Order: sequence, then C-alpha cells, then structure tokens
Amino acid sequence: MKNKKASISTGMLTRKFYCHMCGGSLNKYARTRIIKPGDPDYREHSRIGRTHFIGDVELTEYDFKCSSCENIIKYDDQRVISEIQKQLSKNTLSEEEIAQNEGRIRDAMNKRAKITKIVWSAIAVLLLALSIYFGIRSGEFSFKFYF
Repeated sequence: MKNKKASISTGMLTRKFYCHMCGGSLNKYARTRIIKPGDPDYREHSRIGRTHFIGDVELTEYDFKCSSCENIIKYDDQRVISEIQKQLSKNTLSEEEIAQNEGRIRDAMNKRAKITKIVWSAIAVLLLALSIYFGIRSGEFSFKFYF
C-alpha cells in the first residue's frame, strides 16, 4: 500500500517568479519519489502529525521549471534569487551576481524569520494575558479566548 504525501510552500501559490537565466516565467514542477521503509528519509516522511504511515510513502515535492529554457530550481533557492532580482532591479542575473549577494540575502531572510517568530510569540503571550485578565475580571477563572 502506498501512502501519499505532498509538500508545497504557500509562497509558490501566491507569488510570481522569473528565471534568473533567461527572464522567463517559472511554473510549478512536481517531483514524485517513492520512499521505502529502509531509506534514510523514511522516518522524516513516514508520518503527518501523529498519524504514522505503514509501507511505502509516495512523496510529491514541488520546484520551479522555466517555461523557455527548461531550468529547474528549488523553491528556497528561488526565494533568494528573487530577492537579488528585486534589489538589483533586473530579471536576468549572472552566477557572479548571485554568488556575491547570496550570503547577505540568506542572512537577512533568516533575521526576518526570527523577528517574525518573536512577534508572533509576543502576540500569543499578549492574547493569553488578556484572556486570563478578562477571566479573573469576570469572576470566572477559566481560559477563554475572546476573538
């Protein structure tokens, strides 16, 4: 029995990306592979939440493929290239331009992700504090969320 698992990033659905080699539009490209119980990746992909799969797992991952030059690129790499394209204000980039800017862009993206995580954590703590405050104020000490 084959179990199916697909992974696609939200950014692939909401943004338009362009090839750094020819400037053409990038389309989603599905890669499917079968992971068997003896493979090293099996433990990572053999469950969703608390549900464990039994047997082979058919994993579908999505990348980008250029419609004109057939270049295939991973989503994480394309996010970095997209930021470089935006900063340099041009669609086609040379390998030197990518190499010069890649480290700086990845650091900035990691910093932005950390700040986002801190902000969302602060919002969660604030909502919990408000919930406790209104629970105590109303005379009922229960964890109710007021949305």
